[in-house]
Amino acid sequence: MNRCYLGLGSNLKTPARQVRLSLNKLRCLPKSALIKTTPLTITKPWGVHSQLITTHPPTTSRGLSAGSIAAACFLDPADKPRGVGVSIQFSQPNYCNAIVQLNTTLPPHLLLKKIHHIEKQQGRVRKRKWGARTLDIDILYYGNLILKHPKLTIPHPYIMQREFILKPLQALWQDTAQTLK
Repeated sequence: MNRCYLGLGSNLKTPARQVRLSLNKLRCLPKSALIKTTPLTITKPWGVHSQLITTHPPTTSRGLSAGSIAAACFLDPADKPRGVGVSIQFSQPNYCNAIVQLNTTLPPHLLLKKIHHIEKQQGRVRKRKWGARTLDIDILYYGNLILKHPKLTIPHPYIMQREFILKPLQALWQDTAQTLK
């Protein structure tokens, strides 16, 4: 069995209910066992700027217009605006998050396929990077595997930047370490 850690999040259509439903579906995955779950936490959206200040004329360091940024609804750090001028508001609801330990013999790409199926069953539509969603399930770790593939990177590339992952993950690891003593 491979010890995997998954990050779950939702900020649409009763988020806590969406996360709980996904936990029930994860329990039913073949060749897998849901071992531990962190308590549900509420966090602010990550990867989306709640306010963008642009220059006049409204362009960024890459020459993007305020309109094109508004269409994207997120900024790459390299798109940091210059100066002060027009204010554009981006917002989305807070997230309900949890981290789970799942032991599985499913290969990583098959696990990802099963996860995407659960997301789709719960109404996930992939429109925009870091946009609002009914459900997002990320593979954070898959045993000691290091994998870089166009559709899957393990460990998850943003773990170290997301406090809503780091703190609960640390608590799960400490709990596991205590159990092994």
